[in-house]
Amino acid sequence: MMRLSIGNEWEESAVCKSVDPDLWFPDAGEFKQEPITICMDCPVRRECLTLAFEERHEHGIWGGTIASERAPLLANYIRRGKHDRERVIENLLMQTRKKTEKNLAARLATKNRRLAKQKELEIKNAG
Repeated sequence: MMRLSIGNEWEESAVCKSVDPDLWFPDAGEFKQEPITICMDCPVRRECLTLAFEERHEHGIWGGTIASERAPLLANYIRRGKHDRERVIENLLMQTRKKTEKNLAARLATKNRRLAKQKELEIKNAG
């Protein structure tokens, strides 16, 4: 498996360092929750997202965000000073965490409903 390496000291702490880098660069129009979920608990998520803005990465998942989440904020990020740039990053980190938690909760609720129906059928078929 090839490892994603961009030459930053912090990348040694990245959760993604041992995962297939293709996961972070899905085909156009393809969306996968798995890499975003992996990013949520990464200790260097902020550094990764900052890099995406600083180097204007238009593709891939960086810091738990997809390109369409970063794109509307890029011009605003570029115009701002260091302190305000940090605020842009912090806001996006919080927004994506909330969105991911909501998606995960919805998937869990769906799974629980499916399991409840399955249990209901098992009880009905046993009786």
